[in-house]
Amino acid sequence: MLREAGVTAALTSSGSSSIYAIGAPPGKTGWPVRVSDPLDRTRTLSTILLKDQSLSTSGNYEKFFQLNGRTYCHIMDPRTGRPVKGTLQTSVIASEATDSDALSTAAFVMGPERSARLLNNIAGTAAIFVTDRNGMERIVQIRWPNQAGSAAQMIKTESK
Repeated sequence: MLREAGVTAALTSSGSSSIYAIGAPPGKTGWPVRVSDPLDRTRTLSTILLKDQSLSTSGNYEKFFQLNGRTYCHIMDPRTGRPVKGTLQTSVIASEATDSDALSTAAFVMGPERSARLLNNIAGTAAIFVTDRNGMERIVQIRWPNQAGSAAQMIKTESK
């Protein structure tokens, strides 16, 4: 609707999980978008520039449930019918918001290794994962754009 109305530059947000960038701000190459660290939302994991792209994030930190004194993620693995374990957050860039939203949730369930095979077959996609395996936080990037000024170097990164 915005494009049909002649809008050439805008950054839209769909709640807390999806952002879509139309064009770029005047004189800029893209809209700066901050990806937060899931363990400390005040800390920036990465800052990227979006232009005619969407970024969606799925995480275990805003929606969860507790049962018998344990905290469980709200995202269920359809293969097991149980909450996903070991993934804290996934952020996916794609050309359309519906794609980035669906892919961020699918990637959250699939994990970095299986997601890499999927995303490497979809042009224009990229992802960053934060996993927790046995208490060890790990960052995995799949074609993630490393922007100047990114704080991702604060956390050890692994490229796939």
